[in-house]
Amino acid sequence: MKKSLFVLLALLVLSVFAHGQLFVGGSFNYNTKGGTMKNIPESGSTTTVDLEKVTEFAFNPQVGMFMADNLAVGVGLIYESLSTSDGDNKDSETSIGLAPFARYYFADFNKFRMFATATLAISSGSSKETSSGTTIEGPKSSVISLNLAPTVSYSLTKNIELEVGLHFMDVGYTSTTYKEEYSSGKNTARMNELNFGFNSNNVLTAAFATVGMIYKL
Repeated sequence: MKKSLFVLLALLVLSVFAHGQLFVGGSFNYNTKGGTMKNIPESGSTTTVDLEKVTEFAFNPQVGMFMADNLAVGVGLIYESLSTSDGDNKDSETSIGLAPFARYYFADFNKFRMFATATLAISSGSSKETSSGTTIEGPKSSVISLNLAPTVSYSLTKNIELEVGLHFMDVGYTSTTYKEEYSSGKNTARMNELNFGFNSNNVLTAAFATVGMIYKL
């Protein structure tokens, strides 16, 4: 069912890509950390212990199209993984999904433009726990979120457009469902989160803005 929904969303977005200007964007992140710790006593042997190793990977490409001067639609891919290992123990989490979006440009000042982006993200995740060679399937999750974000863009060149996401306004809804099966039954947990806020005291604080870019094809 989830795979069919992802395919349907992808086909729906691609079906409107008949006319207009394409653009691409997104993000990529790989991070790993770990190491060793040496214990050197005043007497006796030196011991070396491997510290916990953590590896994070995220790949979130986006493709969109301007359907009109003030309207763009597109879709993003969600792929994220996290793994931790400590000796014989290893935990891993993987999440994959789609995030169709729509942009509406409501202000145009030559090279500067302002727009609002509405994003519907749908993803599913799984987890595994390995201890002493035995692997156990962890909880499976499904997430549906709707987010509205204001953004300012600047046309640096004909093809490159810088974008500044303004985080002083927070509007979003997220519904997360966890399912875990046991030999004696299963557990289901559902969490809903609604965010709505505005902080005028932080409009110009650097931590409340994210600078990105898109490339127009």
